[in-house]
Amino acid sequence: MAYLDYVQQNAKGVQVSQQVFGQSAEGRALKVLKVSLPSRISKKAIIIDGGIHAREWISPASVIWMMDKLVFNPLSDPDVATLLNHFDFYLIPVLNPDGYEYSRTNDRLWRKNRRINSGSTCIGVDLNRNFDYQWDPSKSD
Repeated sequence: MAYLDYVQQNAKGVQVSQQVFGQSAEGRALKVLKVSLPSRISKKAIIIDGGIHAREWISPASVIWMMDKLVFNPLSDPDVATLLNHFDFYLIPVLNPDGYEYSRTNDRLWRKNRRINSGSTCIGVDLNRNFDYQWDPSKSD
């Protein structure tokens, strides 16, 4: 995502770093942007992700809006400054890049990722229903 590079290079008054934390089934980099203020003490972290459902295009835009609020002149907004004094932010604009791209180019209502499921003709899983905590594969929309 070229925009993450732009944000990192043009941040004002905050530390911004970018990491690749994985790769999608189709080989796209999964990127996270860390936004923080320098501190001698460790702070709690807030993770904000978007684009887990491929067809919900507003969520990546919302994460990018939040990113802009945190990165560009954050100390001019007292609420943002308070948040940054207490927390480090980890922002993931698109957690499901394969599904997001597929929903843009092939099937507007696609919501899953694009991983090929072993032993099945079905493509993808609903990432939002694939967490270990109280997960029940028999329940789905």
